[in-house]
Amino acid sequence: MRKVVVTGGSGKAGRAVVRDLLEVGYEVLNADTVEPEESLCQCIRTDLTDLGETFEVLQGAEGVVHLAAIPAPGRYPEGETFRNNTISTYNVFSAATSLGAGRIVWASSETTLGLPFDREKPAYAPIDEDHPLYPESSYALSKTISEEMARQFSRTTATTFAGLRFSNIMEPPGDYERFLTFQNATRGFASGTCGVTWTPVTWPRPAASGWRRTSTAPRSSSSRRLTRLWRGRAAI
Repeated sequence: MRKVVVTGGSGKAGRAVVRDLLEVGYEVLNADTVEPEESLCQCIRTDLTDLGETFEVLQGAEGVVHLAAIPAPGRYPEGETFRNNTISTYNVFSAATSLGAGRIVWASSETTLGLPFDREKPAYAPIDEDHPLYPESSYALSKTISEEMARQFSRTTATTFAGLRFSNIMEPPGDYERFLTFQNATRGFASGTCGVTWTPVTWPRPAASGWRRTSTAPRSSSSRRLTRLWRGRAAI
């Protein structure tokens, strides 16, 4: 696999993934709605909610890293977040499998599990990839549906899917400092009776190596894999 399309390659995670793939010799195309701050590879401005544009930009891709999305709840109205994330993910999965891409690695989210567990406590601890899904926002619901879409596409195509439930991407300067209030609230929950310790931080560069390892790991007997990605560590 030599050509990889990174959707959302202009974002924090996307820039790190693009750089990491280029450093190890991959041909990379960035498909995003905006140009990156630093031009590392060709960038095509693409509306991934348009199926025709998605087919065009994925032509020739042997692998896809799908990061493009509204990245968190609360930034847009709930309906728009759900519409954008669900339709764009369907289009990427549909186009990539139709065009014969061998592997799709996409961004799911730890929020599918119910984090930060404000309303419903975990079913058990420690939490693993088999924990029931408790989406509490349209963002989390869109990621939950992306996992079901991957199950169905992997059932009917030869494409391998790997979903990484990663946490908040923190990038200096400033991100971590702005997140301290939420960090403190989380520590209070983690020290409670449910026995869950949550570290809600993923650094861009270690995360990028996790994405690449998932993209290039030998295929297992299963064509679908889900894992949590925290601080860039992924179980492949």
